[in-house]
Amino acid sequence: MDPDIHYSEIPVLQLKRPSLRMVTNGKLLVMPTGAREAGTSVEIRDLDSANASFSVTLDAGFEKSISALAIGKAAHGSPLCVATRERIAFWLSAEAALADPDALPAYLVSARGGAQHLALEPSSDKLLAACIDAVVVVFELESHQAIMQLEGHSGKVTASAFSPIKSHVLVSISEDRTFKVWNLSDASVIYQSSIISASPFLSITMDTRLPRFFVGTEDGKIRFFELLDERECRLLHTLDIQTKLVKRAQEVALKQLQSAVPAGPTVVSSLAPWKLGYTDNPPDYSTANLDISVTDYPVTFMHFVAQEPPKAEPATKSEGFQLKAAAVERVALVLVGTHSALLAVNAATLDIRTLVNFKEHSWTSSLPASLKNSMVHTAGAFCFAEEPDKGRVVVRCVVGSAFEPLLNSLEFVVAPNSPKQPGDGPPVLSFFPSEAVPANSALRQE
Repeated sequence: MDPDIHYSEIPVLQLKRPSLRMVTNGKLLVMPTGAREAGTSVEIRDLDSANASFSVTLDAGFEKSISALAIGKAAHGSPLCVATRERIAFWLSAEAALADPDALPAYLVSARGGAQHLALEPSSDKLLAACIDAVVVVFELESHQAIMQLEGHSGKVTASAFSPIKSHVLVSISEDRTFKVWNLSDASVIYQSSIISASPFLSITMDTRLPRFFVGTEDGKIRFFELLDERECRLLHTLDIQTKLVKRAQEVALKQLQSAVPAGPTVVSSLAPWKLGYTDNPPDYSTANLDISVTDYPVTFMHFVAQEPPKAEPATKSEGFQLKAAAVERVALVLVGTHSALLAVNAATLDIRTLVNFKEHSWTSSLPASLKNSMVHTAGAFCFAEEPDKGRVVVRCVVGSAFEPLLNSLEFVVAPNSPKQPGDGPPVLSFFPSEAVPANSALRQE
């Protein structure tokens, strides 16, 4: 299922330097900003109003560099958490802070300091998982206290994620190339993997309905895992994003190289190269000589989005074993952010679609010049938010440049793929054969 793409630019008024940390819940965008001498500060921007923004300066006890951010759903008041390598501050409501910029944050109590990654529990936004060095500390926001410390990784924990369908399940990934599944309800380890990759784990996202999750690595691979009965975990598939994108880039570069060949008949010669006028060797148009960087494709950010099909209508006795439901497939996508591209991976078919190629920007030919000059060419940060809208899901993605003080915004639609059927109303899927059902058949109802 191919989503529709709409592009717009977000004006950045106070961004003094490239922002590699930012979060959004679809309504608010939060990012580090402000002059260093003024102390560590964050800007909270209302995405629906270009001029509604303000900066909040944290106290002088904070380290100058913000290391992680997390924001909850707007329906939960948009709780906001900000971490440095020393402390973690939070507002129970970023919207309340938007109304009162002088409101001071609260601070989470931890003997281990700040964090390199933060994750809120999505069903209530009342629990926070903070990845601090090689451990994960779980905080209860209302009490400001750490309620659990998860240890066992031998390297820095790069990210963690709560399960949307079982809020007591938490998955952590690490630079040690392993992941662990934790049960917070009984304080136990459900599963711990062996070393399963040659490269560190960078990103993770969870399926919103099925017990599975997706892990992205530095070498451009995405691994699909399924959690079985909360005790076992199996690898479903490994998708090599880097190899596919490099091959695609080589094909594009090869076409451009071959288009530069002078027109005319093909010349086959047995003469020495120096007699043909070449200074070195004859030009080689094979893909082996194309310089394509593989450092552009680490899976640094991922986000799962799904449009669920409508629920089936209950069958009546007169309809037999018929299922009344719209013949609509579940649309499930894993949105993948790399330095060079934003991709959509179909979680069912594993098809890959490039939504935006930051190196080419050929899709921006119809945009005005003012937008063309404000394109992100190397992505340094992504944040995603989604909102249901009349049977579809509208996804907003904000992309931050790695080297320029620039943000771009994308909006695209994920909608169910509904095949056309003759007649009015939803189609009827029937288990009945085309011929009459025999009297002794188990399908015949009494």
